[in-house]
Amino acid sequence: MVNLQAQFNKFHNTIKIDFDDSYIELDKYENLLCQDCSIYKITVSEPSPHFLKSRRQLEIFSYEYRKLLNKIQAKHGKNCKIHILPAVPVSIAVECGRVILPTKDPEIYVCEYYSDQESFQTVLKIN
Repeated sequence: MVNLQAQFNKFHNTIKIDFDDSYIELDKYENLLCQDCSIYKITVSEPSPHFLKSRRQLEIFSYEYRKLLNKIQAKHGKNCKIHILPAVPVSIAVECGRVILPTKDPEIYVCEYYSDQESFQTVLKIN
């Protein structure tokens, strides 16, 4: 695993995907985020690990996620890097990788917070 603080210095484009009932606190990210960074969030009104109940909900997520990737790329350019901080069911995680267009989308990294190290680390490079 690579320490993101060393590799990327500061996150500029971050997507928080939060469908879990645990609250992802922004102060946890404070030392990783630069002053002018962009934070994008995808969530539901009542987060729960059991919220996903139909294929239609997964299709809606896929559509919204793809729209968000397009928006980030339009605003920040193809050479930007995106860091995803997920708290999602497995089917959503798979969908995040499935909708990636390798020749179109920028580099996308999945990150995990390690409280014992008080830092995020890259756990997967998607694109």
